[in-house]
Amino acid sequence: MLVIGSQAGNLKAARKLTQESIESGRAWDYFRNLAVSLRILLTERPDIIISTGAGSVLNTLFLGRLLGSRIIFLETFAHTRTPSLTGRLVSPLAHAHLVQWPA
Repeated sequence: MLVIGSQAGNLKAARKLTQESIESGRAWDYFRNLAVSLRILLTERPDIIISTGAGSVLNTLFLGRLLGSRIIFLETFAHTRTPSLTGRLVSPLAHAHLVQWPA
């Protein structure tokens, strides 16, 4: 995930919380990720958020959209035939959903 803002380096804190935390059922990590994402987004106020991310970025993208950021989702090369689950979930939120294969 790339956040374009004045101090995008603050994302290191958010990257510590991985998708495995959510998948393993550690709900506390999910809410901590939500709080860290909100703090970063309120501090940075990015104009654009670009992501190829996994499910763990869904809350960041949702919050970014609510705060007025433009959302661009780039589907990974791993999904050459169909969109990923994250891509399908993000598509209604995204201003642009880009794929890397012919339509």
